[in-house]
This record gives sequence, structure tokens and C-alpha cells, in this order.
Amino acid sequence: MAMIKVTPMDDELAIGHEGRIAWVNAVANQREFDRLMASSSSQSEQHKLDKRSKLSQLAAHAEMSPTNYARKHSMLPAFRVAAKHGEDLMHGDAQGESFSRRLGMLTQKPGAYICQSCVNDDLKKSQRSWYRRDHHLHGVDWCPSHEITLSEIKAPNPWAAFPHHWIEAGEIESACKVEHGQQDMAFLRCYAEISVALLDQDTPLDVRAVGYLIGKRAQHLGLRTSINGQRSTISDHILLKAPEKWLKTHFSHISEKETSGFIAKIDAAVISRTIPAQGYVYGLALASLFDTSGEAIQYLNASVPADVVARVKTPSRRDAGFWHGEFWDIYVQHGGLAARIAESLGMDKTYLQEKMSTLGMPSLHNVGASKSWRALMRLHGGEGFRSSCELEKVDEKDVEYLLRTVNPKVVALACNIVGSSWKDMAVVTTNFPPLRSTCDAQVRTVSPAPNQEFNRFIDTVVAGQGSALQQLETMAAA
Repeated sequence: MAMIKVTPMDDELAIGHEGRIAWVNAVANQREFDRLMASSSSQSEQHKLDKRSKLSQLAAHAEMSPTNYARKHSMLPAFRVAAKHGEDLMHGDAQGESFSRRLGMLTQKPGAYICQSCVNDDLKKSQRSWYRRDHHLHGVDWCPSHEITLSEIKAPNPWAAFPHHWIEAGEIESACKVEHGQQDMAFLRCYAEISVALLDQDTPLDVRAVGYLIGKRAQHLGLRTSINGQRSTISDHILLKAPEKWLKTHFSHISEKETSGFIAKIDAAVISRTIPAQGYVYGLALASLFDTSGEAIQYLNASVPADVVARVKTPSRRDAGFWHGEFWDIYVQHGGLAARIAESLGMDKTYLQEKMSTLGMPSLHNVGASKSWRALMRLHGGEGFRSSCELEKVDEKDVEYLLRTVNPKVVALACNIVGSSWKDMAVVTTNFPPLRSTCDAQVRTVSPAPNQEFNRFIDTVVAGQGSALQQLETMAAA
């Protein structure tokens, strides 16, 4: 049986296009659809089709090049806003079939969404309706064209029928549970416009350039791009700019963050020059750093000095055994200083800092100047929690955050590095000898946290059984 050709509509989602092909050809299930796709190809093409992604197969059906089809009908440009050096291939390129196979048929949010005004316009113009890409962007709950709330289709398999069929069947519900005021919409409009603009890119941006540009812009606004420090971070700036209820719905990990806290998936990811962030994270950061989408996109496409990208090293791949074993010795040897460790390993500093953060081993550069760290070291040395915070005049939540995220061995190492030189510092209860330029075996073998109260405190905080003060009071009464 010959397959009836179905031409994709403007901005139609690939998965929606597949559903229309199946509907027009009266195909009952996915297996039958795949068989029909294969039988409709010439014998010389069938072997190729077996190995090609579904996205490439749909491009062949539409008689379009895979790159042109991917740019116009997939969400690949939204997923791959930036790419590693050497992987910045055109979306849909034959050498990037692994990306097309993995991401080509996906959307940025679960389910199928429609704009009823778009559906009405489509029916008037072409007597048919379809699913659009810009209705499936993460965090965009309204139609970018009409600025009305999108509707979600409740049917189990929404792609099996046209959008207007589901409207007639009453199988839709509002996708937005929160109403936004005019001030909120200014930010959300900017975010949506940036997301739509990025969706039209035919090639991912070079992550080396993107990380440099966003980091430069953040620093220009006086924001902190390092893990430790007192200034506001990019995620703090997002909290300031974005609507609170919208953030709680779509980016809950930001809305629940500590003030001045460093979120690796946001603050480190958008300035990384080696590892690309999730596509919508770039859109969120840019919307907070610029007043208009036009400014953001123009800045993102600005030229970057050749030497800036040329000196970025591709991170070496090391297995879990290295990071959870040998790396600790290297960390101690270099006093926890990320710059020195990166140089010794021949590794990009930004990439290394991200990895160290996930291990609970942040850079100890100038650690003695941090009030939160000094309070943490007082606690390790035997001082009470409340008095440690009061003596350093630091918020208890900031110290609790460090307790949750920093490996206890690192606290002991920091105590050894800083010593008890600052005024009124409690005696550091550690058997560590002074840290020298080379690693000392005793430093590595001594118990990481000899103070028992400190150990018990960490156990309770990590277990999430209550606030730091409540836990200490409970232990004191025991």
C-alpha cells in the first residue's frame, strides 16, 4: 500500500506531524506506522532508514533535508542552545544522528498543548489544525503570538487526532493555574521571546563563547560568578526579576534557594565554557540579565575574541573511582585551591569547580575570610552552634547550608589550613600537622572530624530532621 504524503505545516511539531501522517493513512499503531514508512521507501533507502532517526525518516517523507526539517519542526534548537567544541553541528546533521535519535521527537514539557485562537485561525486558513513548537517550550504557559493561556489536551494519546477534534470533544483544560499581572508579564514575555528566538537557531552556539559572554554580563551587573562570596548570584538575580509563583511552578529549586546560595545547575551551568546547560536555563538567565529579548539575542551572537575560546581546555574524562578516591589526595596536596588543582590535572577550572561542588569539596581559596566558614570551623573546634554564629555575626541558615553541602573532611582540612590565628577562635581540635606544599600522609589518614558534637550535628542536618538550633538543643537535653 502506497503511503499518502503529508506535508508538515508551519512550525508543526515532529511528533504532531507523525500523528497526522498516521491519521491520514489510517494507521492503527506504531508498529504498523513504522512498517508503512519502510515500505514506502525505495529498496536502496530501506537499509539507511533502519539506522536513521525517526526525525530523519519524517524529513525524507516530507522531501526535506534533515537539517531543514530539524530546525523547523523539532525542539532540538531548544534543547541544544549551546554545544561542546566539536559537537556544534547543525541540528539534524547526519554526524549528529545520536542527538536526533535521542531528542528529535521530544518536547520541553510533558503532554500536548494548543492555543485555541491559533486553532481557529488555522481552520479558517487551511481547514486543518496542528501542534506548534512554540506551544511546547518549558515555562511558557501562554501562546507567544496571541498571549492567551494555552490549553492542555487530557486524552492519553493526544497526537492521534487534530487539536480541533479534542476541542470539540471537550478533552482540554487550562494549562496555567496562576494569573500574572502586567509587571510579571514583562519578564515572562521577555523569557518567551528569547525562547522562541533560540528555537529558530539552525546550529548550537559554541559553549565556550556563551559561557564567556554570560559570565561577562553577570560581572558587569555586579553579580558573583564564584561559588563562595557575599555578593548576589545569577540565581539571586533571577529571584529578584521573575514572578515568584511562576518560579515555584517551573523552577522550584531556584524559588527555594538560600540567599546568596550558589546553585550549580544555574550559576555554574550558564557560565561554563565546557559543559552546556539545559536550553531553557540559558533563556531564564538571559531574561534576568537583559531588559529586552532583542538585547539578549544580539549580545549572545556577539563575536568573542579568538584567544578566549582557544585557551579553553576540553575536560579530561575520569571515572568515578578517580573522583571518589585519588582526587582527595590531590585536593589535600593543593590545599583545596581549584586553580592549582586544575593546573596540575590539565583541566578547565570552571568544569573542575562544578565537579568539586558536587563532591562537597569546594575551593578553599581565601576560606578564612568567609564568616560562614569561620563559624563552621568554630563548630568543628568544639564551639556551640549558636555561639559560633553569634561570634562571627552570620546567619544560622548560611552555616546550615555549608553543613549540608560540604564534606566533613573538607572542614577539617580548612581548619588545618587556617589554623587558630584569628582573634577569639576556639582551639581547633585536630591532630593535623601544618599543611605544607606537598601532601602529608597524616593529613589524609587522620579522622576527618574528631569533634563528636560536630559529627552528630552533621548527621541530623543531612537527615533533614529540623533546624540546626533545634537539633543542638535536642542533643544538649539528651
